Amino acid sequence: MRLAIVRAALALVTLAPVGARAEDPPTLILEVGATLRLEGFAGLCDDLSIVTITPGSSATLTGLKVGSTLCSVRLVGGRQVYRVKVVAPPAFTPAVGDRSRDFR
Repeated sequence: MRLAIVRAALALVTLAPVGARAEDPPTLILEVGATLRLEGFAGLCDDLSIVTITPGSSATLTGLKVGSTLCSVRLVGGRQVYRVKVVAPPAFTPAVGDRSRDFR
């Protein structure tokens, strides 16, 4: 009986697809300097040099530098994990005829 259980377990392991993994967490895209409020509390992030997260009744993310990290917040039913990608803000491109950057 015990041998049959071991064989069944080995069969399941060998039949599992290579590289199978849990579903990827949702991705949040945030610009450097931008702030995003998340529903939930007790926020945690893996890399605090990329994004800061404020504790409290609602977690607030602020992008610090370009990069990617995992963050999570506690919800009533457990924790929600997010992949947070911080991107550079778009470069300023003046409109045709815009003289606001002309300092002559």
